[in-house]
Amino acid sequence: MTFSEEKTGDVLIVGLSGKIDTEGSKELFEKLNGLTDQKERNLLLDFSSVSYINSSGMGVLLMVAKKLNGVRGKIILAQVNDQIRHVLRISGLASIIGVYPSKEEALQAFTS
Repeated sequence: MTFSEEKTGDVLIVGLSGKIDTEGSKELFEKLNGLTDQKERNLLLDFSSVSYINSSGMGVLLMVAKKLNGVRGKIILAQVNDQIRHVLRISGLASIIGVYPSKEEALQAFTS
């Protein structure tokens, strides 16, 4: 799994690439936990290059969402493929974490 970062105002856009399987989940946890420890409060995860997520990956997203909620922050996903969006919807995670079709729409969600 590879990561990129871009800051837009008070939102950190984190680009993800690869599969969020058991190994990818460990890398994702380390990355996102490190960012929240550095006081990043608004994370937009760009899923345009993510092809797969399993339950351990969803657990990482839920953990980060709870952590950020406790400090009045947010985690939002953008450009999620149909298969992952379906899994997030069925699991109920999409009702906890915002999922948007574009980065622009996701960025707007931080101000609403």
